[in-house]
Amino acid sequence: MTTPMPQPTEFKLLEQRDLRLTWNDGHTTRFSLQRFRDECPCAGCQGESDIFGEVKMPMQLPIAIPGKYELKSLTPVGNYAVAARWGDGHDTGIYSWEYLLAMEARLNQQSDTATQKKTATGDTDPPSHTPPASGNNRPSDTPPPRDNATSGSESPTDSDV
Repeated sequence: MTTPMPQPTEFKLLEQRDLRLTWNDGHTTRFSLQRFRDECPCAGCQGESDIFGEVKMPMQLPIAIPGKYELKSLTPVGNYAVAARWGDGHDTGIYSWEYLLAMEARLNQQSDTATQKKTATGDTDPPSHTPPASGNNRPSDTPPPRDNATSGSESPTDSDV
């Protein structure tokens, strides 16, 4: 018997900088909005393959676009994904649960690589992201997220998306 793929139960925007996902298996994932947008899975952002299988990358101009990292909304797409709408009007990225888990795995792998490099060079600063053994993807020096259902108050900078 195979284990079903986890599904998000909550998306929460934190201080207009980060997006926290809570999954039905109890773990959480936190992405910066910049990472979330930069890894947009749409063909306009990631490229698309032609009939010969060659990936054609879109032209990315090195200019600042107002609203590019301002998440306006997340809309459910069936029972498998969410579509993001950004402050610059971009709205073609559909983030499937599988894609979000793959993004999380890449984030964890990059964090592990950074930790190994710091250890090899003798740098003892803690990494910015370390997946705890408890299955909670929060750095060990970060306090646990508030459970707004039990706290009775919500920070004015945090919101559900």
